[in-house]
Amino acid sequence: MTTPCSTATNHNFYCVIKASLELINLPLIDILTNHVKDVDLYKKINSCQTLLSGRNPLRTDQLKICFLTPPAKPDYRQFDVTLLYKLIRNLCPLLRPTQGWGNKPQPTDTQLGDDIERLRLFRNNYYAHVVSKTIPDTEFEILWRDLKSVIRRIQSKCQTVCSLSYERELIAIENSKFTHDYLKKCEMLLEAFLKLQTDERDEPEVVIEGKDEVLCGDLARFVAVLKPDSSCWSITWQKRRGKVTETIDTSTKKFSGSTNRKLVIQSVCKEDEGEYQVLLSHKSNQNGYLICGNTIRLHVFGGIPFVEI
Repeated sequence: MTTPCSTATNHNFYCVIKASLELINLPLIDILTNHVKDVDLYKKINSCQTLLSGRNPLRTDQLKICFLTPPAKPDYRQFDVTLLYKLIRNLCPLLRPTQGWGNKPQPTDTQLGDDIERLRLFRNNYYAHVVSKTIPDTEFEILWRDLKSVIRRIQSKCQTVCSLSYERELIAIENSKFTHDYLKKCEMLLEAFLKLQTDERDEPEVVIEGKDEVLCGDLARFVAVLKPDSSCWSITWQKRRGKVTETIDTSTKKFSGSTNRKLVIQSVCKEDEGEYQVLLSHKSNQNGYLICGNTIRLHVFGGIPFVEI
């Protein structure tokens, strides 16, 4: 016998999970179908080097279901959000969002591409709640309201191609009574999904900015710029000198003034010379660090003035 889950915050979390896994792929399927017919997908992918050999190409498991040699045709219903978004982003230039792919839309941006980005961001939001499996009511109300607005706009712009009522599906999810058996199954799927998505979290490009030549005794400042930026990512600073790599404790006096994205080195000296880099990690998996971004080599010139008495 199954029993419903107990708390409202748990219910909020699983509503978001269910919508992320079972709803937001539906409008993306309809959008992709409208812009790239299934019979044309092989040719489109074959002519897109980014998808085959770019920085973030299609994975082997993705190729098996979308890159089928004709006359075989892919079934878009088998595609998850990650694959749908990647295909739309690379094969549908007319849908380019106002702020560009991978960037958060402004409130006034309401083109179809902008709402595709909002669906991606909605999906990413639940990563931050995986450990606690809860979403407070106030946060859930904002997430759910924004999602309703997005799917209404998409539905109005794609009426002729929509396979069903997205809003009706969303209401059904909100009214769902999640049983413990369902939650257990959902957790297993989510765990597998997160492992599979290790390299698919829209990993941002990281650029370290700052002066690489600093006078001895002065202050050095480096800033890690994420493109696109997202609060879902956290940064750890490292220093590499020769074969030795050390993690920097930014809470010490030497690095006072540092923040998550900024490294400040007080009163630099020759011992501070070396290569500085960042480790990028997603907040849903603090143990899984990725070395990401360029390094910057600090050169310290001059020396502490010596006055003979």
